[in-house]
Amino acid sequence: MQFCGQQSWCGKFNNRDVMEAAKLNVENHYAVVGVLEMWDETLEVLEHKLPFFFKGARNMYNIKSQEVRRMAQNFHKGFVSNEIKEIVRRNFSREMEFYDFCKNRLQIQVKEIQANFSKYAG
Repeated sequence: MQFCGQQSWCGKFNNRDVMEAAKLNVENHYAVVGVLEMWDETLEVLEHKLPFFFKGARNMYNIKSQEVRRMAQNFHKGFVSNEIKEIVRRNFSREMEFYDFCKNRLQIQVKEIQANFSKYAG
């Protein structure tokens, strides 16, 4: 919903039209949409696409990464049954599809950067 826009219908939860509008907005208005589980790749793409703001971001992050990862650990994660997981998957199906879209887009951007780098490095 956050990527859909400001129209009143963008507030609809788990809605196909909202998701499609969000995908179009990402494609047309965002150079990079990061994915937390692909943090290193996100930083790589940010450095490449927006160097004015992110040049050296991976090096800076690597200096702090051990501390950040230690602080981000969750030692209190409780058990979630498969039944509850399935309910969440059903209720958040569009959001999960949008997340997969953003993740796939980021993977494509990483491959393009790496292909261009290997083309000029060789």
